Amino acid sequence: MAQKSIAGAYNITIVDLQAGTSTVIHKKEGKKRIPKSSRQSERATRIWLEAMQVYASRALQLHNRSNRERSNGWMVDRQKNNADATKRARKILNKL
Repeated sequence: MAQKSIAGAYNITIVDLQAGTSTVIHKKEGKKRIPKSSRQSERATRIWLEAMQVYASRALQLHNRSNRERSNGWMVDRQKNNADATKRARKILNKL
């Protein structure tokens, strides 16, 4: 007999009606826990990487837009683009 769990995976259980017992053959593995000692470090690293990703994608977006607007526009808008991308990344880093 197979029972569908909430997450969409199956727990396979064999039921012995005569003996009135059941045996679980396959059980969905739970989420692996991070040790308490490293949770804060892991969270900070994840937020830092997310901020770096936001900075890089925003900087590239602004760089391409500056080049579309005028030839060598990225050189003219370099400081403004960097400030804007940094501002976006700092919003993410404020979660720390």
